[in-house]
Amino acid sequence: WILTGLNCLGVKFGSIVQNGLTTLKMAVLVAVCIIGVVFAATRAQTGASSAAKDNLGLNAAFEPGKDHHDFANTGMGFALAMVACLWAFDGWADVAFLGEELANPKFAMPVVVLVSVGTVAFLFILVNIAYMMVLTEDEISSSHALAIDFAQTIGGSTVAGVFAFAVFVSSVGSANGSILTGGRVFFAAARDGRFPAILATLGENSRSPYAALIAQGVVSSCLL
Repeated sequence: WILTGLNCLGVKFGSIVQNGLTTLKMAVLVAVCIIGVVFAATRAQTGASSAAKDNLGLNAAFEPGKDHHDFANTGMGFALAMVACLWAFDGWADVAFLGEELANPKFAMPVVVLVSVGTVAFLFILVNIAYMMVLTEDEISSSHALAIDFAQTIGGSTVAGVFAFAVFVSSVGSANGSILTGGRVFFAAARDGRFPAILATLGENSRSPYAALIAQGVVSSCLL
């Protein structure tokens, strides 16, 4: 409801929160990539067993007799992987709801989608490589929260706590993005006569669809 209230104040306030949280989220992801490389390099220099070598080395990938899980060579394995990473790329669909409010949507929309999806894909791959540099295959397959296990291995419970907070910030950013864009669906449906007309009300000064945003908050609360 706090995020709903901020978005009711106008797109400017909602976008400031979104941009800030997104910047923080990306900084954490870049930090994960750097930490993974430094950790793996340090382990290699000391001669200690390296998860990076075991997970990313070509020799290990084709080691005879090693259990690589049969499902990885099937379409089912690919489908399971897509389900696991789908949420990371979900935002491209939501951005279309803001198209009407862009100054030049024909130009801006393709640029926004291509740049954002490309950036997410790039970071997604790098972060997973970082995980494989630090965690063993068994740790990855049995983990329920890779980021937390990664942090625990790097620096113990203190670093794990910092990463847990970062995950919380990421979740808040995702929630704010959904609130910012989702309310526009209620607004557009009401404007077209499919929802009650009151939901098409805009703020006199903010020009935000505050009625639709509040209705979205009520529905979300009921679902919870």
